[in-house]
Amino acid sequence: MFKTSILVIGLLFYVLPFQLPPLTDGDQKPIHNPLPVKDDKAGQLHAIINKGWQMFEYKTKFDTVKDLVEIAFNFAKENNLKIPYQLIWLNAEVAFREGNIYKASVSMEKALPEIEVSGKIKEIITARNFFARVLTQGGEFSKAIDMYKKNMKMARDNGMEDIYLESLNRLAEIYRSVGKIDESKKFYNSLFAEAVVAKDTFWLTEALFRLGIISMSVDSNFKLARKYFSDCIRIAEQQKDTSRICWTMNHLAWDYYLMDEKDSALACYNNLIKLATMAKLIGLVTNSLGNIGTIYRDKKEYQKAEKYYQKSIDFALSTRNMENLRWIHKDVSDMYLSLGDFKNAYYHYQQYNLYNDSLNSLKFKKGMTEARMKFDVDQQQKELEVLTIKLSQQRYLTYGFAAFIILFVIVGLLVIRQFRLSAKKRISEMNQRIAEMTQANLRQQMNPHFIFNTLNSIQYYMYQHDKVATNNYLTKFSSLIRKILENSQHTSIPIKDELEALTLYLELEKLRFKEKFSYRIDVADEIDTLQYKIPTMLIQPYVENAICHGLVTKDGSGYVNIAFSMEFDYIRCVIEDNGIGREAAMEIKKHRETNHNSLGTRITESRLDLVNSLYGTSLKVIYDDLKDEHGDAIGTRVEIHIPIMV
Repeated sequence: MFKTSILVIGLLFYVLPFQLPPLTDGDQKPIHNPLPVKDDKAGQLHAIINKGWQMFEYKTKFDTVKDLVEIAFNFAKENNLKIPYQLIWLNAEVAFREGNIYKASVSMEKALPEIEVSGKIKEIITARNFFARVLTQGGEFSKAIDMYKKNMKMARDNGMEDIYLESLNRLAEIYRSVGKIDESKKFYNSLFAEAVVAKDTFWLTEALFRLGIISMSVDSNFKLARKYFSDCIRIAEQQKDTSRICWTMNHLAWDYYLMDEKDSALACYNNLIKLATMAKLIGLVTNSLGNIGTIYRDKKEYQKAEKYYQKSIDFALSTRNMENLRWIHKDVSDMYLSLGDFKNAYYHYQQYNLYNDSLNSLKFKKGMTEARMKFDVDQQQKELEVLTIKLSQQRYLTYGFAAFIILFVIVGLLVIRQFRLSAKKRISEMNQRIAEMTQANLRQQMNPHFIFNTLNSIQYYMYQHDKVATNNYLTKFSSLIRKILENSQHTSIPIKDELEALTLYLELEKLRFKEKFSYRIDVADEIDTLQYKIPTMLIQPYVENAICHGLVTKDGSGYVNIAFSMEFDYIRCVIEDNGIGREAAMEIKKHRETNHNSLGTRITESRLDLVNSLYGTSLKVIYDDLKDEHGDAIGTRVEIHIPIMV
């Protein structure tokens, strides 16, 4: 059936006129100049490619575009035609939309040199901006930043204001992704100023929206965030941009909630539900209903909370929105737990675990799919190389049969050698990718384990009706969660980021245990905390053990000292406390019949083994029980040798 449909579409191009109108963007300016069409095989190929670009502008025609790309490649192969860069570029666009970043990157690396020598400025800038997006998705941020900056200069020199504004926005997004918030705000402010001059309301609202998110989520400046969101909504209402209004109202409502203005948050969410329903933004409706439930829960109006939570669950089930189902079931479970309804609390916690495991499984499968796509692209690339070689061989036929045989033998040997090298490289890359995904999975296990312990403390303050302490704790906790979410995206992070997260954690534990201990963090001057990196969440589990097992059960106050020093080829981290010691802690643990912290230790040990295997390092941990002259335990010392990573 599929082959038949391809054949029918292909035949249509033989009987229909070949000249097609140029593709245009929203400003009715040509993006891709149509390929010249002639009454020959090359002309027929160009007609297919032009039609593919034309159909690409219609989202509903995506399957047709894929068919046209395949037809074009087959047509070129059957007729021994050179592959035009427009077809390679279109193939990259299709791969990018399908999520195959590696294939898109390989295709654009091949097409871009030809595009840049074409002399078509608009086409060059458009291709570069697209390639920069591909590089960003692939994690090659430095290359993407350089390309966007070059494009900004070229766009400004040639009066292409729309592309200049888009590049500004993309740069701000990249810096926000890598945690360089000051740089991100600088570019968003530039985008705002340039959009005002250009009277471009789309980029104006985009800048206000993003600055509002940063002010609320990163700077905790809720009043400033509210101003940004309000201005964004006002401009969007003038332009009747319903989608922008809805997304901005969603953040504005949450800003009200964070400022403890619950009635204003409720009013905003209710207005949002009406607009989002009309705009068919079901995900926003689901999220808003769940947040209303949370507000009523905080107001102790539990019947209303149950009603809105259930509505949100029903909407999420209708669209199979597992992300919303996960957090809603967790919030409902916490509500029932606070009410002493352990049966319902247990049921919803089971549902939370179910959807949480499903999401983690999907992430793992996505990673495996990307690895498979990468493998398939390598195979396709090899086939294209073989095709090129065959074309070269045919050209040499005119120079004599003998020369052709010699060339064929040489090329054959080169192909075999290249195939063997490529196979080894692919296997190595796939093994590394699998190891990285395994490590990421271990980090995902670390976060719930740590967060569960912290939530117990928040629950304790709530039961004590200590609003000041609860608010203080929640503020620090939200900052720590944000830092964890940022750090967990990376296999390794700068020491500075790890120390910031660790400091927040220690502050939380001091509040939790009512100043039961003091702490100190020393970093040697020769350690560059911005340049040197360590595995994410590496230090925290050992500090947690020192506090929870060594200091909490100790009579009187204690201390925990953390020191970083530079050795010949590694960084030494020493964690020392004056707690009850490991032997006494093990005795207490046996009496309590619990293994609460075994998960954190087990995961950390697995991560150490994985890091050593992945990077060929010798990361190790040394435990030392500190004792006085009478042999009595006076604390524990943990020494971690961390290889230097940049």
